Amino acid sequence: MTDLCRKLAQILVIDDDAVLRSLYTEWLGREGHRVCSAEDGEVGLSYYKRHADEIDLVILDVVMPRQGGIEVFQGIRKINPRAKVILSSGYSPQIDALSRIVGQGVPFLPKPCPLGKLSEAVEAALAG
Repeated sequence: MTDLCRKLAQILVIDDDAVLRSLYTEWLGREGHRVCSAEDGEVGLSYYKRHADEIDLVILDVVMPRQGGIEVFQGIRKINPRAKVILSSGYSPQIDALSRIVGQGVPFLPKPCPLGKLSEAVEAALAG
């Protein structure tokens, strides 16, 4: 992927952890990406519905209040079946559903995740 493509990537980070959300947003912004964020699944899915054609990648926490990541993932894929999504979690009570999704080739990042690994996963997802 060229640097020009990287700089034009719009990434949506959906995570209820404010510190992690801020860290990811700042880190990816420094790498040249345009990053927006949402504090929970409901807000994130609502934002995605309005801006789906502008978003190149979603980084999505699996366990969140109000609307969980698996449900948000399914909502995103209903809007755009080819949407690029990276799932992330430190713990998942929905392990069976998560395993099925990851088994279909959706990338997964365990939390906490070193920022270098985040960058690698983002680049791979955008290239794929």
